[in-house]
Amino acid sequence: MDSRTQRNESRRRELAEAVGDFLLSEGLGNATLKRMAEAAQTSDRMLVHYFEDKNQLVGAALSIVSERLLELLTSAVKQPMPFSALVETLGPVLRSDAVRPYLRIWLELGTQALAGTNTFAVQTNAIAATMEHWLIQSFQPLPSLPAKELAALALTLIDGCIALDALGLQATSDAALQGLLRLAIHWEAP
Repeated sequence: MDSRTQRNESRRRELAEAVGDFLLSEGLGNATLKRMAEAAQTSDRMLVHYFEDKNQLVGAALSIVSERLLELLTSAVKQPMPFSALVETLGPVLRSDAVRPYLRIWLELGTQALAGTNTFAVQTNAIAATMEHWLIQSFQPLPSLPAKELAALALTLIDGCIALDALGLQATSDAALQGLLRLAIHWEAP
């Protein structure tokens, strides 16, 4: 890669990082080119110079946001652990102030998908696949349940809990997490 291409890629990354910060603080619904350019301390014309359009820019920023979320989760789960321990560890992490903005974006993506207007379906699917892979790597396998199924179950429950928490139904979310924890302990028993 020549130096000009490297500079362009570096600048694209910087802009995507700044827009990622914007998305985390303001959300997808407020992501106009003008506001994202202000957040990146540039002009909307420069954004379009480096990215074909707003959707490509937001897609790149969503990838950055996903990377950051994985870093946060990995800092809480440093090595594979029993599934029950993973459930206990992730509950508080997912409700932390540090993770909440990431989950808000995930809900916004889900809302778009429900409305049939998920412009970022490719990124949404990539984020879900990355999360599922991370989950599989984060727990010790159970002989009674394939890792992929267990990770899909965990991802589904996490998404449900995120939605319930957003609706103010934390008690229901707590009960679901407690139920999964009990099941995990049962599955792990010899």
